[in-house]
Amino acid sequence: MRTLTLSLCLLAGVTASVSAGDGKGGGKGGPGIPTTLDFSGTTTLNAEIITFIGSDMVSAADAAFIGTITLSSSDFSDFPGDLQLVDFDLMFVPTVELSGSVDGGKFLGSADPVGLSLAGMSYELMGPMPLLEGGGAVNFGFPATLSGNAFATYNLIGIEPQTGRIIDFSNIDPSNALLEINALSTNMGTLTLDAALRINTVTIPFEPGLVEIEFRFSPNRLGISATGEDPTADLVDICSRADIAEPCGVLDLADITTFVSGFTTQEPISDFNGDGIFDLDDIVGFVTAFTSDECDSKVEYYCYGYDMKFGEGEAAYAMGDHTMLTAGIAVSGAALMLGFGSFRRKNA
Repeated sequence: MRTLTLSLCLLAGVTASVSAGDGKGGGKGGPGIPTTLDFSGTTTLNAEIITFIGSDMVSAADAAFIGTITLSSSDFSDFPGDLQLVDFDLMFVPTVELSGSVDGGKFLGSADPVGLSLAGMSYELMGPMPLLEGGGAVNFGFPATLSGNAFATYNLIGIEPQTGRIIDFSNIDPSNALLEINALSTNMGTLTLDAALRINTVTIPFEPGLVEIEFRFSPNRLGISATGEDPTADLVDICSRADIAEPCGVLDLADITTFVSGFTTQEPISDFNGDGIFDLDDIVGFVTAFTSDECDSKVEYYCYGYDMKFGEGEAAYAMGDHTMLTAGIAVSGAALMLGFGSFRRKNA
């Protein structure tokens, strides 16, 4: 199901209402549309239990994970274009449990058990993250917040003993992560993402430098293949001013109805020649635009929040044939508006 809800196609100067999930769009070419891609896989997670008397390496092979990546763009086929990272979430299913111990003998003491319970990591932000500049790589750097906890029981010489001490990962500073996008392609409305997640080694100290846990992926990059819906796949290039109602890219009765409604209430969307007067010239302009395959090269207008400024020769008219029946509906519907008379500027 699409998360994108779009209002109507508006002329320049009128604010369009756009609701697109929880993400906020941005970037060149107009507001970006967010879409969420799903991924899953397995990896090996390594953890090293470190104390001042020794260490123990433990691992969880084939740790299963699922996750989502939310990206935004005004056109996903124009990769990387104005691509932005909106959100990232990864969960281990089930939660990864790693536990180790260090035994220093009768005199030095022991640390047993020391380990972690890792549920996942996420990136939650106030606004979209743009692509990192430089280096030619298509990537996003972001802070990864861990979910889960670390635990430890130890009785080591010179350190205050601990029994079942818990450190909540939400109290640990986020770790630097890098999402490297190798490819992003769209086909028949489906987006496919080939990427890798790199995250710095994370250290959880119980007693800094004396008892701590370091964990990392093995290898140090987590391969991600994600798929999702391309919400920009059916946003065709149009240049007809008569396309003022949903669906964008289709000239139909909805456009006529919207024009009639705007004309009778003196809304700017129906002031086709922009002179502030609602009269026969606007009706003729609408009918002409509806029945013509020619672009209006002098007009900048908004199609559901997209600033689409067309110059002469830009953007092919993508609607295909308009039958005489459709054109006839436009002419007839517009002609009915003559019965309303000519309306002068509001409050004039």
